[in-house]
Amino acid sequence: LNSICSSLPDYQSIITQHITQQNIIVLECSQTSMHLRNRLHHQTLLLVGFVAIFLFLKLCIVQNVQNVQNEEVQAHTLTMLNEEEHKLQMARIQIEKLELNLQEQVTKNLAQATENEKLQENLLEKEKAPTSH
Repeated sequence: LNSICSSLPDYQSIITQHITQQNIIVLECSQTSMHLRNRLHHQTLLLVGFVAIFLFLKLCIVQNVQNVQNEEVQAHTLTMLNEEEHKLQMARIQIEKLELNLQEQVTKNLAQATENEKLQENLLEKEKAPTSH
């Protein structure tokens, strides 16, 4: 029996060796899992950082577009205001010309009225004067 038992493989040693190998595999899997978890966490943080940078840049671009649009609107408004101011200045000049023309016409009319009064007075004097015929 001793001889048979000694010729049989040492199952306890084989089982122990197998369990040890399984423990090593479990440990390696656990380390790999931890490493992958750390990499995933790191990559997630990088992704969040990139998304934050992207959103910030998008906000900057939108703000710049709005600033450019505001500047264009302001430039257009300023141009229109300058055009309206020019039209107003032209209208003022036209009014001044019309006022000068009106003043000249009034002066001419007064001179004509004065001339007419003198002529009328002369006619009245001639009518009152005795005619020598």
